Amino acid sequence: MHRKLYFYSMHWFNLIRWPNLSIMLCMMLIASWVLHVSFSFNFFLLIACVLLTAAAGNVWNDINDLIADQINKPQRVWIGNVISKRHALLFYWLLNGLAMLFSLFLFFQRYHFVLVITLLAQILLFLYSILLKRIVVVGNFVISLLAWMSFLLLVLYHENASDISRRWVMHLGLLAFFTTWIREAIKDMQDVTGDAEANFKTLSVIWPASHVKAYVLLIIVAYLSYVGYYFFNNSWLVAFANRLIPYLIILIFPVFWIVYKLLQAQYSDQFRQVGNFIKAWMIVGMLSTLIWKGIVF
Repeated sequence: MHRKLYFYSMHWFNLIRWPNLSIMLCMMLIASWVLHVSFSFNFFLLIACVLLTAAAGNVWNDINDLIADQINKPQRVWIGNVISKRHALLFYWLLNGLAMLFSLFLFFQRYHFVLVITLLAQILLFLYSILLKRIVVVGNFVISLLAWMSFLLLVLYHENASDISRRWVMHLGLLAFFTTWIREAIKDMQDVTGDAEANFKTLSVIWPASHVKAYVLLIIVAYLSYVGYYFFNNSWLVAFANRLIPYLIILIFPVFWIVYKLLQAQYSDQFRQVGNFIKAWMIVGMLSTLIWKGIVF
């Protein structure tokens, strides 16, 4: 009985993609540490708003992606197998409802921006699953924008943080924006078979793989250009240049491996490996902030 309950519960956790939510939580806690955010009740409600909205978006995406998922990842289709579509839909509204309830509480605590950003994120995630992800480039951009918005939320919440720490967290947000965009584009190549069957108009469906790879390389060039611009145009970083070299290595050198493996990749599993590496790279990049915080801030 307990074993069955455990496995049934895990299906719900898998539906909301708990590993991705755990990574998001860690990233937000690290960014909050940089900002010296006090871990108050309001702060935990803020984090809950982000995680609940993201979890709801994952559920809604799975509800609308059944055709594609049955081809791309048949072993991980929970809706219709162990969880009914009706229960998944109720779960989606419950998660969004809790996020709105918490954001309304924070609204009356003078954190008005939380309600605005939470509502905007819920609308974007709703539209993403039924419309935006089917439009060339737009879907990738929206998910990347939402990744950046979670960092913006923290900066707005802690308005008394130092200018340097606020700028650093926005820098982390832009890194998340670019790396998420790269990963989403590669994920489109991984899921091209199911997306074509579901009539999604992603780049991987309408363009040959070589053109999509060129598109990903352009995003990588934009990412490297941003990193170079940020570190060479912020005078306050010059004093720490020698100490930040290992951090720059973490930001830059994995890109060469990503490019190498991307150009070699032809099959879904190969693109999945590149995507998983990017996820690990994002985690290591965020964890490295724990080391450099004592040096820079």
